[in-house]
Amino acid sequence: MKRRRPDLLFVLAVLLGLSVLVTGITQAMTQPEGATTLPRQQ
Repeated sequence: MKRRRPDLLFVLAVLLGLSVLVTGITQAMTQPEGATTLPRQQ
């Protein structure tokens, strides 16, 4: 049986998802403990 080549769009979507995930994790790790991305309204 011949193996099917993965779709280019599927590969790009997976790479994009992984890059977004890694970026979010690194941003969360580098931020100070009490910092939030949005200021809280009082």
